[in-house]
Amino acid sequence: MIYITGDTHGARDFYKLLSPELSDLSKKDYVIICGDAGVLFNPRESANFINLYSYLPFTVLFVDGNHENFELLNSYPVEIWNGGKIHKVSDSVFHLMRGQVFTIESKPFFTFGVALSFDKKRRVVGESWWKEEMPTVVDYNEALTNLSDVNYSVDYIISHDCPKSLMKEIAEHSDKLKHEGIIISDSNEYLEQFLNRVSFKHWFFAHYHIDVTFGDRIDCLFSRLYKLT
Repeated sequence: MIYITGDTHGARDFYKLLSPELSDLSKKDYVIICGDAGVLFNPRESANFINLYSYLPFTVLFVDGNHENFELLNSYPVEIWNGGKIHKVSDSVFHLMRGQVFTIESKPFFTFGVALSFDKKRRVVGESWWKEEMPTVVDYNEALTNLSDVNYSVDYIISHDCPKSLMKEIAEHSDKLKHEGIIISDSNEYLEQFLNRVSFKHWFFAHYHIDVTFGDRIDCLFSRLYKLT
């Protein structure tokens, strides 16, 4: 069984992972967080958060968002799991790295975390903001290589940010954008390239703290739990 949801921010929005809908799952089942899991953010609290997330009855998978401590995250060794690169935070908490293709329950997933922190001017470098939140050309090229291996066709795309072409519509729903304004970043540009090039059944992202469906195959998630069937 696979569920997908939006940002959990450590303990702040952890409540969604305690939904009765998930109570009968086992460690063989997965809940995928579309970035900003916040399991690794504050070094003083990370051990407690790792334990908290590991205590859940299912296995937690997450892509990186813009509110991750990349120094901590990248301190974990890179491993190969189900065809793609991960950071194994614990036996039941895995970071799905950028530009990877995973086979999970016989379904191909493409992952590309990252997003711009609109509030980065109010954050502290190395304490609450890390430059690694933004994708690089290396990330993009690795993604293209991995996608080429599957003929640019997957069932699901998991990202934190969204393609550029969705930004205007998102701004109509997101208080976050209404407050901070629309800023197009490299992550939006790269994801737009994937939107135009990759064949997929459904795309899930988060970041904007809204639950909105765009068309019939793209969802922005925050509080919602989306069950794959």
